[in-house]
Amino acid sequence: MSPVTLPDGLYWSVAGFYQDYDAPQARIFVSFDLPDGSTIVSNSLSNLDEAEVFGFEGSAVWSPLEAMTIEAGVTVLDSEIKQSNNLGGNASVFDGNPLPFSSDWSGRLAVMYNWTVATGLNASARISAKYNDGFFLDAEGRDDRYQDGYTLLDADLTLSHEDSDWRFSIWGRNLLDEDYAVSGYGFIGYNTFRSAPATYGIRIRREFSN
Repeated sequence: MSPVTLPDGLYWSVAGFYQDYDAPQARIFVSFDLPDGSTIVSNSLSNLDEAEVFGFEGSAVWSPLEAMTIEAGVTVLDSEIKQSNNLGGNASVFDGNPLPFSSDWSGRLAVMYNWTVATGLNASARISAKYNDGFFLDAEGRDDRYQDGYTLLDADLTLSHEDSDWRFSIWGRNLLDEDYAVSGYGFIGYNTFRSAPATYGIRIRREFSN
């Protein structure tokens, strides 16, 4: 859908969508009993019957000042696995569950500001936040394989000179040091791959013009 232009530098757009997945792939985790009475969990990549996703996206860009831009957006999802094949009890395990890594909603907000530090020396700053609602790590929809919602905060500060091709930046990622699962796997027990911690850096680059 094309964006709608409003007065005072405000632009917004909305879109709805529907997706019908045939035989989506998913990690299937299976528990095996051991002779000593304990269990191990192993996994494999397999295909489910089908899945449906309904969604809505909205975004807006506003420039309240000539040097400032604010961006915001939200995504709402409703996903459901359709599993009729009951081989191995699969229908009761997967049917009606949401797709893995499918948050009910997520939102983002970013603020950018540009200013002149001195004659010919310009600066730009950007700070952005994104919230992901909780999601399941696999198609079984188990509470012990669920990642709670989290917020990511990033920031950048860049200096540039009008007479130079060089750019100097200081940046930070995951400034709140959120620890969350990016995926799960099972071989002996169940484990998760974790997110990168808070990171910081300095970037120097040269921009070439044609």
